Amino acid sequence: MDTNDDDDIGMNLNDFDAGVQLEDKKSKKAITIVIISATLFLLIAAVIIFIIFLPNDKNESSAEIICKYNIQNISKNISLLSAHYKPNSKLDIYIDNKKYKNITEYKFDKTGEHTVIFRINNYSINMDNMFKDVQSLNYVEMKSNKSITIDSLISTFENCHNLNSFSISGFNASNIISTQNLFKNTNISKVNLSQLNIEKIEDMSFMFSNCISLTSLDINTFKTSFLKNISGMFENCISLEVLNISKINTEKVLDMSYLFDNCSSLKKLDISNFETSNVKEMNFMFQDCHNLSNIELSRFSTSSAESVIGMFRRCYSLTSLDVSNFNTSKIKNMSFMFSNLKNLKKINVSNFDTSQVTDMTAMFEECHNLSSIDVSKFNTSNTISLTYLFKDCYILKSIDLSNFNTSKVYTMSHMFNGCKKITSLNLSNFDTSKVNNLNGIFGGCEKLSTLDIDSFNTSIVEDFGSMFENCLKLKSLNLSHFETKSAKTLFFMFNNCSDLVNLALPKMNLKNVQDLSYVFSGCKSLKSINISVNELSNINSFSHFFDGCSDLTNIKIEADNFKTTNIADLSYMFRNCESLTSLNLTNFDLRKVYNTKEMFSNCTNLKELILPPLESKSLRYMSYMFYNCKDLTSLDTSFISLTDIRDMSYMFSKCSKIKYLNLTQFNTSKCENFDNIFKDCKKITIFVDEKKCENLISKIEKEYNDVTIEKIN
Repeated sequence: MDTNDDDDIGMNLNDFDAGVQLEDKKSKKAITIVIISATLFLLIAAVIIFIIFLPNDKNESSAEIICKYNIQNISKNISLLSAHYKPNSKLDIYIDNKKYKNITEYKFDKTGEHTVIFRINNYSINMDNMFKDVQSLNYVEMKSNKSITIDSLISTFENCHNLNSFSISGFNASNIISTQNLFKNTNISKVNLSQLNIEKIEDMSFMFSNCISLTSLDINTFKTSFLKNISGMFENCISLEVLNISKINTEKVLDMSYLFDNCSSLKKLDISNFETSNVKEMNFMFQDCHNLSNIELSRFSTSSAESVIGMFRRCYSLTSLDVSNFNTSKIKNMSFMFSNLKNLKKINVSNFDTSQVTDMTAMFEECHNLSSIDVSKFNTSNTISLTYLFKDCYILKSIDLSNFNTSKVYTMSHMFNGCKKITSLNLSNFDTSKVNNLNGIFGGCEKLSTLDIDSFNTSIVEDFGSMFENCLKLKSLNLSHFETKSAKTLFFMFNNCSDLVNLALPKMNLKNVQDLSYVFSGCKSLKSINISVNELSNINSFSHFFDGCSDLTNIKIEADNFKTTNIADLSYMFRNCESLTSLNLTNFDLRKVYNTKEMFSNCTNLKELILPPLESKSLRYMSYMFYNCKDLTSLDTSFISLTDIRDMSYMFSKCSKIKYLNLTQFNTSKCENFDNIFKDCKKITIFVDEKKCENLISKIEKEYNDVTIEKIN
């Protein structure tokens, strides 16, 4: 190889090395520049971020909740936030212009109004329960310069009873799913939520419940395409007069129960655009909307509804209601649905599919002005309760129940009670084999004169109380087929059946009955009665039993076991039985009786009265017991021993034909009232124990000239 070539090669290598070194220097310099630039960029970014999130003073806050508290008592620590609140954000707190850190309680040094500012230092805040139960809070203003996100608003102001003003602006509420109980039990009168941009809301239940001062509300700006629950949303907003909800989307709503319950000042309501095809619960939806005179339901879909309990209850201003388009095929509970629609004059329920309905309790109760109801197509094959169904339908004259299947019904209590105009009822198709309660079923049917209940099976009926009470025109009843082996209650059963002349009773099993009060009271046309029972051992009251049976001349009571040792109350038992001439009560054991007040009062034709022997330490009240028994010529009381009498006022008053009374076994030392005990008794002689009746003797000697006292030592 040539040496020049070697030299050339060497030079080239040196040049190459130099070039490489030069490029290395340039690269290093570039890298250095990049690193410096990146560092500067990061520093600038950090400074910017620091500046953005640098804690400002309260005047520069990007989000504030301005609250005012009215402090009545400075002796206690006042909670600024609820004890239920679990914050997810750091809050700076300014109380009367003084800054505090992470404080939830502060002792105010003076009463009156105090301003508290909560400054939010995070991007978002969860406000669930934030001010719940804080009674001193009366003003809230929420404002944000930046889009601070509210995560949730459940029960935020619930039970802030003095909160009367609220406003919000600038916050991002798009992620809120629930505002349940948000303002429940507050005192707000007006609230503007137009800037509350809820978009994903699912639950607004009880949001304004019990806001009793709220007068107007517009929520048409709400985006509610995800809404599922609005139950109780306006419940008990008793001052609400204007409510704009016509544009809200309800297509996914499942529960509307209690929605307008007790919006008693609301006169108009536009729900014509409501989509209700998915709603399952409509319980008490319009209950107590007293001033709502019209409800447009022509587009209402009830195809998914399962329960409509009390839906229109106590809507007093409704005179008509069009529910003819209702699809009721899935409804199981219609109890109280039209209850207390006192001014309703017509309603068409002839198309109702009631095949799934189990409960019709009080469905038409107190529809005072409803003259007709077509229930002829009602399917009651699954119904278990007909209690109060037509109660107090005052002008209803007839009801076709021929299609009713009552094989599963267990209670018919007060079913026709108060149907004053009904003259006849044909219930021959009724199956009552599972019924245990017939209390008041025909009570108050004042014009009912014909009643077919021959098919009634009463084998498991426990309650017969007031069954025929105030059936003023009922003249004849054949109950000879009735079974009473399960009976526990019979009181008031025939009370005030004033025209009842013929009454056929079965032999009654009274082993579980205790109270026979008012059973035949007011049956003033009844002339004779034959009562046959198995036993009387559990009876503790015959109070008013025959009271007012003014035509009754013959009473026959037979018992397999006439043991009556538990009787405590015989007050008014035969009062006003003006046609009775004789009574023999020697079978009665009265040792536990404490009250015989007016027992025979006004038995004006009673000539013979035979009382059982009686030794009692409990009998206290005997006032008016024989009052106005003016035909009674004798009364043997020599075998009656009493030690605890408290009231004997008017006891023998107007017993003008009695000449002798043996009260030698009476101890009147505890008696507090002898007023008029012998008033209008003419020339009567009283035999008494001088030591045991000192107070009675003193009373007689002072007030009665016609009463002779024979003192026995």
